Amino acid sequence: MNAFLDMLNWILLFITLSGMALMLRELSRRLGDALRTKKFYFLYDAGVAVLAVAVAIMLLSYPEGSLSLLARLIFFGGAALIAGTTARYWGWIIPEIFMRGK
Repeated sequence: MNAFLDMLNWILLFITLSGMALMLRELSRRLGDALRTKKFYFLYDAGVAVLAVAVAIMLLSYPEGSLSLLARLIFFGGAALIAGTTARYWGWIIPEIFMRGK
């Protein structure tokens, strides 16, 4: 039962992160088109693909969980790729928020 809940937790995390990444992809694409920056938003797709591979590894090794650590590291890599891409596109907004009052 505990393994089932753990797997359900990872699947829900995958769905949530993938949904956020796809929304941020579209917003970043529009921002990149407006600012004429490089098209880094494809890294969101790569991040979602890495997350999907990690969840697939977890599902394939579900009963015994022999590849659990590897899958979790791959999942972390996908999440880090999404976070890095978000920081690349939206990192400029943090200083703007704090400098607004000056």
